Order: sequence, then C-alpha cells, then structure tokens
Amino acid sequence: MDAHILQAVLNSVILGVTSTIVITVVGMLAAYVISRKKFRLNGAVYALFMVGVMVPVHCAIIPISELATKVNGRNSFVFLTLIYVAFNLSQAIFLYVGFLNSVDRELDEAALIDGCNDFQLLFRILFPISIPIIATEAIFTFVYGYGELIFSLLLITDTGKYTVSRAMMTFSGGYNQQLGPIFACIIMAVLPILVFYLFFHSRVQEGMLAGSVKG
Repeated sequence: MDAHILQAVLNSVILGVTSTIVITVVGMLAAYVISRKKFRLNGAVYALFMVGVMVPVHCAIIPISELATKVNGRNSFVFLTLIYVAFNLSQAIFLYVGFLNSVDRELDEAALIDGCNDFQLLFRILFPISIPIIATEAIFTFVYGYGELIFSLLLITDTGKYTVSRAMMTFSGGYNQQLGPIFACIIMAVLPILVFYLFFHSRVQEGMLAGSVKG
C-alpha cells in the first residue's frame, strides 16, 4: 500500500501552520477587545468563548459531517482548518486575555498619547509583549492541527489530501498491521513537531507562568 507519507506530512504541516496563524491573529484581536474595551456584553462574550472550551469534540461529529455535506466541505483544507480554528480559539482567547489583563494599562495610555490607534497599540506594543503566551498557544494549536485524526478521517477521502494520522491508518487493516512502515511513518511524522517545538520552546515556560505573579 502507498500512503504518500511525504505528501501527508506536508498536508499536516499546512493545516497546522494555517490554523495556528488564523488562531493567533483572530485570538489576539478578540482578546484585545475583551481585555481592553469595556462594553455592555463584555462579560457575556467572554463567557461564551469559555463555554467553547468545555464542548467535547465528539458531540460535534454528526453536525459537522452534515454541514460539510451541505457546503461541499469534504476534502477541503479550508473547511478542515476552520474546524481546527473553532475548537482551539476559545483556549487561545482564554490564555491571551489572562496575559493581557496582567499587562499594566499605563502602557496603553502612553501609546495612545503618542498617537497610536487600536491596531498599532495591539500589533506594535502588546503583540511583542505577548510573544511568550503566543508561542505557548502556537505549540498547542500546531500539535493539534498536525496530528488530529477524527475530523480528517471523517472529511478527507482523497488520498492526495491525507494527513499524517490518516495516512498511517493505511498500514493497519482488520487482519494485519505493517509495523515496519508504521514506525517509519511515525519517525517522519514526529520531525516537524520537534522542529516546531525547538523553535518556540524557549518561550513555553515563560508563557505558561505569565500573569501568575504580579508586581
């Protein structure tokens, strides 16, 4: 059997990187509004995102399958990326809001006095400060998008679009398992995760502890 493992690794990297970028940008925008802007439904909006943290993936399989059929989302990386974003965005916003709440608001006031608008304040001032927590969430998101199986198994049937986890299943059948190819695929599949982690690992501990101590 031909699992097209190199293509599968590339597909998984594309899904992982794309979902990470989307979650970082959208999550920081949402976190900035929730943390820095005071409006009537501020608490309700934040609570709605927090409910998303508690939603089990398995309870959404049937609705997502039906939705994919209606919008022609099967074998679509765009649709699959949106699913990954939907299931990871709440956690990202939770971490980003917690971090931004620990940043002194006098920094905002100084930037606004110097002529910064909201986008400049977020992306030129707060974004660089938030790199530790962004790196931490980026690793979580990339690992999820890279190795996710349930939705890729449900929505991807084109062998050219298989992800790593989906491709490795071609070596396992009802009556036999090809352990040699499976182990070779595992080694190849782990390499991108190691590279991604080594690139961000210096920020992970700092990001996990960010906001836990003030003063």
